[in-house]
Amino acid sequence: MKELRCRICGGNLILISDGVLECESCGTRMVIPSGPRTADTQELLDRAWDLMDSGDFDSAYILCENLLAKDPSNAEARWNLLLNRFGIRYVKDALTGRYKPTINRMRYDSILEDPDYHTLLRNTSGDIRAEYERQAREIADIQERALQVVRGEKPYDVFISFRAEDNGTRTRDSVIAQEIYDRLTERGIRTFYSRITLRDKSGSEYEPYIFAALHSARLMLLVATSREHTEGVWVKNEWSRFLALMKEDRSKSLLPVYEGMRREDFPPEIPVREAVDYSQDGALPEIVQGVLTLTGLGIVVDEEDEKSAIVRLTESLRSSVEAGQWQEARGIADEILDLDPENGDAYFYLLLAGYKAMKPTQLADVDEPWPESRNYQRVLRYADPSRKQLLESVKIRRDMRLSSRSGELNAEAEKQRLINEAEPYYKHAVYAISKGWYDSAIEELTGRARIYPKSEEMLALARRAEKAKEQLKEYDFLYKRLKEQYPEVIEEGIRLCRQASGTAITGLLSKKVREEKVKPYKEFLQNTLKPLEDKYWEEFVLSLKGSDLKKPERPISAFIYLEEEAKSRR
Repeated sequence: MKELRCRICGGNLILISDGVLECESCGTRMVIPSGPRTADTQELLDRAWDLMDSGDFDSAYILCENLLAKDPSNAEARWNLLLNRFGIRYVKDALTGRYKPTINRMRYDSILEDPDYHTLLRNTSGDIRAEYERQAREIADIQERALQVVRGEKPYDVFISFRAEDNGTRTRDSVIAQEIYDRLTERGIRTFYSRITLRDKSGSEYEPYIFAALHSARLMLLVATSREHTEGVWVKNEWSRFLALMKEDRSKSLLPVYEGMRREDFPPEIPVREAVDYSQDGALPEIVQGVLTLTGLGIVVDEEDEKSAIVRLTESLRSSVEAGQWQEARGIADEILDLDPENGDAYFYLLLAGYKAMKPTQLADVDEPWPESRNYQRVLRYADPSRKQLLESVKIRRDMRLSSRSGELNAEAEKQRLINEAEPYYKHAVYAISKGWYDSAIEELTGRARIYPKSEEMLALARRAEKAKEQLKEYDFLYKRLKEQYPEVIEEGIRLCRQASGTAITGLLSKKVREEKVKPYKEFLQNTLKPLEDKYWEEFVLSLKGSDLKKPERPISAFIYLEEEAKSRR
């Protein structure tokens, strides 16, 4: 059998009476009713306790209900059901070091009057029943003291539920909630916002104030930036209790406020039809107006004073937009919409501020889809005809500009497609040049690779290389003519011809390849490049007969002669 340990601190338990155990470490008492118990039942009871200890009272409550459905006489399951109904958690007392129950789900009806408590007493006896009665009285005393706090609390109009921290960091939800709180309190609306309302209270004292606010508030604002934040234990504890109160009191309402998520991301129990997207311009005035409507707190002001205020604020709003003071403009627009939620001028200037346009005509140069924005739609709905006509003309100019640019982009895309198609042919042409297949390269570069950006440059190179190749053939012919007549001249002519060809296509050959081609000719120059002696000169001149080379006017080396001749022929 699994060893029993204290559920509060994990300490050793000692039996002090029939079915009652006490922890040696923290002094907490536990009741273990007699009778058979399956391993599955014990596992479910342990699971229910863990859920309750984490604050997930709803899930723990359901587990206890399931256990009781199978065995209505299970005293431990019924006691745990009661504990979850009142949201009991055990907290260590700083003075005594002992663990005391704290109530996290206050109720007006006493635990001593609860029907499940009376059923528990009927199903137990002796020391076990006495221990349950002792613990129930302790909870009832705590409950009564808390209710005294509740009775002294003034009623709230609005309860803001939100996740305050995430891994020790203040959440965006908390920031949004405070912005709403500040605006509502400015309007004299009594609002429960835990970050401020409970700031001078300790954690163990929160529940009576939360309970009082949940019961008195006509409206809950559930602020969230993610589904995960709405399902946090304490946030869920608040909205699930408020939903239960809504079933009993049809005057209560819940209004979700979200940012960075979809309204569909809220848990299915939350009504989202009127949910407000806080990222939209004008969201805060919309929330204020919703609060006034849903709570019945619509504030009556003198009509003339209101009109004067709107005129003054509208002029300030126009000046702020024209000066590019966007944040200030949004704040003034919100003030106007607080007074008049259908003010077309406010939405007109909010539209400009939202896209940082100092003048309406500047919207024609904005690519973002402002005609689809909520502020534009509200200008069309509430603004005077001149405002609507102006924005319609700006919209037409914007659409024409985007349409023209779209055509340019399409043409550019088609050009890029042709370039992409030409690229492999261009690469083949480059490869052909590297192999000396100039005719093939020229064919590709003037054909399918023609559109490729570097084709013209490569084509010029290929044509120069082709010309050099033809020149090489000419020098090779000269070599054949002179080969039988003058060996030294022939060897020097070879060097010159090869050098001329190599120079022409230097850009196409690697340094290593060029050096390999030039090496034998360098060796020849070192050995034979010297002025011709008289006895060879006449023989050299005779060797030129029958060729188209002109006769040299002075004795020079064969190298210099052929070099000059090659230059004249290029």
